[in-house]
Amino acid sequence: MLYCNSFMFSIFGPEWVIQNLEAVIFDKDGTIADIHPYWGEIIRRRAKAVIAHYRLSDSLFTPLCASMGLSLADNRLLPQGPVGLASRDEVMQALRNCLTALGVTTSADTIATLFTQVHQAFLPEMDPYLQLIPGTGEFFASLRRAGAKMAVVTSDTEVNTRQVLHKLGVGEYFTVIVGRDTTPEPKVSGVPARRALSELGCREDRTVCVGDAPMDFFMAKQSGCLAGIGVATGQVQADELNKYTPYVALSMNDLKAKTLADVN
Repeated sequence: MLYCNSFMFSIFGPEWVIQNLEAVIFDKDGTIADIHPYWGEIIRRRAKAVIAHYRLSDSLFTPLCASMGLSLADNRLLPQGPVGLASRDEVMQALRNCLTALGVTTSADTIATLFTQVHQAFLPEMDPYLQLIPGTGEFFASLRRAGAKMAVVTSDTEVNTRQVLHKLGVGEYFTVIVGRDTTPEPKVSGVPARRALSELGCREDRTVCVGDAPMDFFMAKQSGCLAGIGVATGQVQADELNKYTPYVALSMNDLKAKTLADVN
């Protein structure tokens, strides 16, 4: 592997600093893109599609949404997920478990087809639901000035991720994107992060992962990355993130990259 020749930089958080870095691997949902309006609308559409397909009562809309992780009362994703925190397969299984409890017989293939149909119909209508996490653009700009190499590793598809990042106006920052269609292994295996490192040409001990959920820190550990940085911008509160990493920020505004020259 040819390692990248970017300038070494440090990331400064609220009360901590991580030094001697070359690269940063970001999660997408809840870290770059605001997860609540985007996935909230997708969950609503999935629940409606399930009700229509199985000819169920509209009264089941609320529990179906809840099974996938959306609180209609708060219009926010639930802290326990599964959407935003678990894999697509786990979300589908949670929905199937709910339907089974309601006496509805389903199949994984049927639910997967409904999810795909919903997503394809949503793509041309998703713009109003795409919102950049506040402070993200400024942090990305500081990373670019510091010479950082940047990648995204996500449970979403690579194609959709590129579209979302472009629409959010931050696609130019990322030279590598690894999605579930790039490699079938889950994030927690560390394999997607290692794929990103290989494509970046950067060392794992000079790379950090930034995310809003425990799976992002498991990924950092399994891939050998130096550390995981937690941002409380998604579903998981800062005190919970602190159980997995000492490097936590309440918002992206709390993070900034600097070179040695900047510090001096």
